[in-house]
Amino acid sequence: MPKGWPLIVGSRWPENTLHFAVNDYANAKEIVLQVLVEKGWVNLLWEVLGYLRECSNILRKMKDFVEYSLDMAALPVSSNAGIQSLSFKECGPAGPASVAHREIIHTEVFELVRGETGLASK
Repeated sequence: MPKGWPLIVGSRWPENTLHFAVNDYANAKEIVLQVLVEKGWVNLLWEVLGYLRECSNILRKMKDFVEYSLDMAALPVSSNAGIQSLSFKECGPAGPASVAHREIIHTEVFELVRGETGLASK
């Protein structure tokens, strides 16, 4: 663990993230997701999960792809239609955080799990 890590964690993040500083790695992902949502950083989280989802797709890691997809689908997103005009460069591979894109992700995961489609081969 880097020198000063608990101090950084304690001063910049809520108390519950100290689990990471005490090697509670099993809960680290859930804690980080919770903190980002609580801080209102849903768009940043959506973008990061979108990139992780795309990496797992390219690497053909179905479990990770489904997990990241479901994490994204569970995020509170905007129903604002104006956000649809954002480009890939502004939003990452998953597109903008919106109800429409969340529904697309749901459909992709259900089709994958049912065996109707597979992960992309790139």
